[in-house]
Amino acid sequence: MKLVHVAPFAPGRCGLYETVRDLVLGERRLGHEAILVDSGVIGEGPHYGQSDGELTSCPPSAAHDADILITHTSPSSEVVAISKNAPVLHVIHGRPESSFRLSVKGGDSPVYDIYASWAKDGKVARWLTLWPEHLPYWQAIIPADKLFSTTAPPCDLSRWKKDGLKHTWSVSGEKNILVADTWRDDSDPYHILHGLMLAAEKRPGIKIHIYAMQTPLGPWEHILRKLRVIGALGETCGMMRNIDQRYRAADLVVTPHRIATRIVREAAACGSTVLTGEAYANWGSYGCNPLDPYDVADQTLLALENPNVPDVSKYDSVKIAQELIDHAKAVI
Repeated sequence: MKLVHVAPFAPGRCGLYETVRDLVLGERRLGHEAILVDSGVIGEGPHYGQSDGELTSCPPSAAHDADILITHTSPSSEVVAISKNAPVLHVIHGRPESSFRLSVKGGDSPVYDIYASWAKDGKVARWLTLWPEHLPYWQAIIPADKLFSTTAPPCDLSRWKKDGLKHTWSVSGEKNILVADTWRDDSDPYHILHGLMLAAEKRPGIKIHIYAMQTPLGPWEHILRKLRVIGALGETCGMMRNIDQRYRAADLVVTPHRIATRIVREAAACGSTVLTGEAYANWGSYGCNPLDPYDVADQTLLALENPNVPDVSKYDSVKIAQELIDHAKAVI
């Protein structure tokens, strides 16, 4: 089966791309022809012919003879025409609330409104969310008989693994905590950083490394200043390649999310102890109420003293790719 994925080619810069990469490689290991047609990065355009070592960015012409067009972003009319109107399976990467808030906000990315329009016109044959928890939310705008979910989101366990290089922190502590989620309108590290401040005040020697920061920092500077004053501020960076080396070097990775975002599953696959939202605590690592700084602090200290690594086998990209293909077969 020829599976054509439409997504931006953005290695190390976009969680959506990394998930697409996991799926494509999983499909290839299952014996399918799977390729990436580059939809282009906003402000840059496509990067045809570039490779990350395993995935090569292809032009729209590569969509010829596609059995299934698997879209992760809006496909161009050229790609649709070249694929000769192959059935479309759209993978929903965003969280429902985040997509909803983008539409409330207006601007160039009213994702929730776009999805509602696509669902109404019927051009998408099947919709797939990577998180079963999100099905009730998407059913508000997408017909239930066209909406499916994988059992879990994918992670390439041959790439994200415990063995490998470890980062050397430029500012190191006795215990090193990594916060690295992308900042979004419905979720940022505001609450958990206050909890980590409390933990650092109770336990000297903690350094908090904050990645994926956005500029200009604005009022975030006040929070960074407080972390400096108490001696807890570690490295501060934007988006970073080789993030796996940071996961392996961290004593704890902390995220406000209640689902298995890329940070959660990548970090766990690399052997990190992970502290995440309490609603997802039953996955085998530590959980907290991410809106309660005192609970974040308590669970942080507990996780540092009693580290554990959850079982990540359910995120195996080959297994999840098979589920996606099973859904894709239903639209042929």
